[in-house]
Amino acid sequence: MKVFLVNLDRNPERLADISRELAELGVEFERVSAVYGRSLGEDEKRRSVARFKWWCLNGTAPRDGEIGCALSHLKTYRRFLETGENCCCVLEDDLLFDRRFKEQLGRIEKWIDPNRAQVVLMTNYSAEKGGDEWRIVRSAGDSSTEAYVITKTAAAELLKRNYPVCTPSDGWRFWAKRGWIELYHAFPTMVPSTWQLGRYSSEVCPDDDKLFRALELGMVGRVLWKIKRAVGVILAALTVR
Repeated sequence: MKVFLVNLDRNPERLADISRELAELGVEFERVSAVYGRSLGEDEKRRSVARFKWWCLNGTAPRDGEIGCALSHLKTYRRFLETGENCCCVLEDDLLFDRRFKEQLGRIEKWIDPNRAQVVLMTNYSAEKGGDEWRIVRSAGDSSTEAYVITKTAAAELLKRNYPVCTPSDGWRFWAKRGWIELYHAFPTMVPSTWQLGRYSSEVCPDDDKLFRALELGMVGRVLWKIKRAVGVILAALTVR
């Protein structure tokens, strides 16, 4: 299976670390130069981000890191579709791997149907449990793009649906709910949740992150925020394809 590694030019140390790990596992990869959101000009952001839809669907304005991450994964999908492969694995550069990672890739490749818009997550930040037995389980949603397998059909669908960008790169629940993709978890989990261990600081969620500002509001503020977002979602539903 083709493996793509998303890596910012400004993070050569991450590339060196994960290159060593993947070499030890016998996994070859192609690097994709990630998009650094903070370096994008305003004209480029206007072309590539549907800001009104984003606000309506997510309740917050898009942050530079989120924009860069979303555009990086879409860039990877375009490169993937150029290869003619049926499916590929997409990795970010801040990971640790179980020694059985390559074996699981092979199992997923045999299981997956390239004619369906399928995504198989190899991380698990959800409450869904799968135990130690090998299996692939239908998922309602999760919140990570660290490691996953995607079919050519799903990649083409997300390029059509999410450009200009209106949801983050890990909008799996939103996309699955609307039937744009079929979402799955692969068990046992082969890629631990490394960002929680503090291995690297996040390019998407910096220390001055404003994502959870709504949680800091008082009761009245939260109610007003929820009403505003509900109205926004209704408006966005009229424009989201």
